[in-house]
Amino acid sequence: MASPIPYEIRVKIVDQMRSKGTIKELAKEYNYSIAGVRKIWKQYQIEGESSFHTKYSNCGRTPVYGKKVKRLVTQIRDNEQGANYVSSKMLSKYPDSPSPHPRTLQRWWAKEETNRAKGRITDKEKKLGLTKPMKLGK
Repeated sequence: MASPIPYEIRVKIVDQMRSKGTIKELAKEYNYSIAGVRKIWKQYQIEGESSFHTKYSNCGRTPVYGKKVKRLVTQIRDNEQGANYVSSKMLSKYPDSPSPHPRTLQRWWAKEETNRAKGRITDKEKKLGLTKPMKLGK
């Protein structure tokens, strides 16, 4: 799997290109592809020194779910139901609207810290009248 060229080497490549180095020589010297070295040089010519930094924020997929879908999910999940339940209800109630995958819902709820407590209710908790497991404190 390919890995990004480190910051220090990007700077060295640009410095040597400014002092009349060739792309082919630099690619051989640093053991990178010609296309990779060329890309660094072209990006530097366009963006300047900001091109040295990796742009990991451009990685991954962009979400396709808007505020409307999140609002529908919140309406369905009124008693902290699980993600599989909410996802199936979304599919049956709103077939025209995009339905998030259960794992996507779990990630949303983890980010918002609205996950339900894990585990089953113990007999002691049932006698106390609790409807969900207690969270252990630190």
